[in-house]
Amino acid sequence: AADFARPAFLEPVGGDEPGDEASLPEGATQTVSDTAPTGAAPLPKAKPRAVAVASSDAGPAAAGESRTARIRSDVTLRSGPKRSASIVGTLSEGTKVTLYSCKSWCEVSSGDKRGFVYKAAVAQ
Repeated sequence: AADFARPAFLEPVGGDEPGDEASLPEGATQTVSDTAPTGAAPLPKAKPRAVAVASSDAGPAAAGESRTARIRSDVTLRSGPKRSASIVGTLSEGTKVTLYSCKSWCEVSSGDKRGFVYKAAVAQ
């Protein structure tokens, strides 16, 4: 019960009885610094990397990197990069489009319509 009389985080264990020495070396104090040790190696800094972001209301000049491509076969132009996205229109085989980005779905525009088509339908 005597161990609970004082907070354990304030004093070293031991040293309560005469002749019972604390476990710290002679001359050491029990303080904790809130700064990093002086010999510690600095953390590596992350390298900045470019990220392409295409906006649905931005034109080709605002997107930065756009190029032209052709549609390989008749395809549905969708509002988002998934089959459940709403239909914006259809593009016929041979239609020239502006290509903004292309992973598994390509973001394209033709005339006043902009949307997404599956990558297999685009000849880059």
